[in-house]
Amino acid sequence: MRQRDRRRFFVNAGSANARDSGVSAPGTEASSGNKIPNMTSPPKTHKRRKWRVIDHTADLRIEARGESLPELFLNCAQALTVLLVGRVKVAPTESRELTLSAPSIEDLLVEWLRELLFDHQVHGRVFVNAEVLGLSDTLLKARAAFGKVPEGHSMQCEIKAVTYHGLKIVRRGDAYVVRIIFDI
Repeated sequence: MRQRDRRRFFVNAGSANARDSGVSAPGTEASSGNKIPNMTSPPKTHKRRKWRVIDHTADLRIEARGESLPELFLNCAQALTVLLVGRVKVAPTESRELTLSAPSIEDLLVEWLRELLFDHQVHGRVFVNAEVLGLSDTLLKARAAFGKVPEGHSMQCEIKAVTYHGLKIVRRGDAYVVRIIFDI
């Protein structure tokens, strides 16, 4: 990605309100028939953006926030999808349960995002929404819905990997906050 294109991408990806993400519609049905709640829309009382792009010299860095750890994980997943394909409506076509374990909550977040990125790279699907069934410092259980990007829509950005560089989940006021760098 050329420097000029990267600046334009930073402005476009980080400028719109998170409510306009268009990643999914409320209460959409997954192919399994399970109703998966739309976790991409912020609660009415949540006035801050769920995530934003922060300038980085060579890669993509985001700052995500959530009133709870499950909300933080879902907001990071939403950010990954928007960075990959932009703000396009993607209907859920299939869902699957994920059970991930890691030595710490930060490692678990990286594993979660890597799993979603892997699904995109291998199967061509993107994360649409999810229901967190359980989350501890070392274990995540979630039912995630995935969908195909509409034909003719081009990728926004190619993300190669989720990194650990400077990764730390902190409590700031009434929210959990994390900064994540994606290798592009």
